[in-house]
Amino acid sequence: MELRLKYGSCLSCYRVLNVGDWCKVCETRKFEQNFKNWTSGYPKIDQLIRESQLNAIDGLDYFEWIDYEEIMNVEYITEGAFGKIFKGKWTRGPKHQLHSVSRDWTNVPDTTVALKEIKSIDWKNIPSKSENASLEMGEDEKEFNQFLNEVKVRNLSFLFYITIL
Repeated sequence: MELRLKYGSCLSCYRVLNVGDWCKVCETRKFEQNFKNWTSGYPKIDQLIRESQLNAIDGLDYFEWIDYEEIMNVEYITEGAFGKIFKGKWTRGPKHQLHSVSRDWTNVPDTTVALKEIKSIDWKNIPSKSENASLEMGEDEKEFNQFLNEVKVRNLSFLFYITIL
């Protein structure tokens, strides 16, 4: 009862909201329905994004694929372990508040995001989950897996964007 008083109930499924306007059940269903509408072109990145969405506990706890056209004013920051790091403005921005009538999210436009370029990897050498990869990983796959582990361990939020050159 305390959670219901503090956070309220979902207007779609009537379950107690997790945080703010976030209903894990309904948002997970929306993510799953949207999986077919986007791809990075790289199965391991798609898997990372999808897993973060399915496991999200609030509106700031997941990755999403952002089209490069939505990023403006890109500025170089530094060189990182896997490539260059930039910052830019995400014109659409992240979800912020759920409209009570339309059930659509309003976004925070022009949000500053970190952009990480991964250029030292030969993407043809990164097998998809469906491919029969050999038991021994090549250097490119090892480096890519190391990058994915860094992202998971640091629990980076949606303010992280991967460009693939």
